[in-house]
Amino acid sequence: MLGISRALVEKLFAKKSDKNQCTAWVVFDGTTTPPTIKDSYNVISVTKIAVGVYDINFTIPMKNINYQTSGSVTDDNSSSGFIYERGTFAQNRTVNKCRIVTIQISGGNTSTVDRSGITFSAIGGI
Repeated sequence: MLGISRALVEKLFAKKSDKNQCTAWVVFDGTTTPPTIKDSYNVISVTKIAVGVYDINFTIPMKNINYQTSGSVTDDNSSSGFIYERGTFAQNRTVNKCRIVTIQISGGNTSTVDRSGITFSAIGGI
């Protein structure tokens, strides 16, 4: 490699986190207490607040609360599932964490529910 060390190559080509990159993500099992993180990036822990209600805690805080979030849940072979942020925009979203809720929709009724496969991601600068 022309006498260039691997460490130098990694340093030269290392990307800095930016607004257009995923700056935190997690895949976890919400049916366990505490929730079991299967894999993650920039997520130090997931705290179960109540059935189907979780705080995603960031390792490195976001620069501000204007990060984009998305997620998904498994249906666990029962009814359809959905994930959303709890409360108003800034009520349960901080630079350190974001609160999410998983619900099921069955027969026109909705209720919070724990799921075995929950994903969450945030895009925004750190």
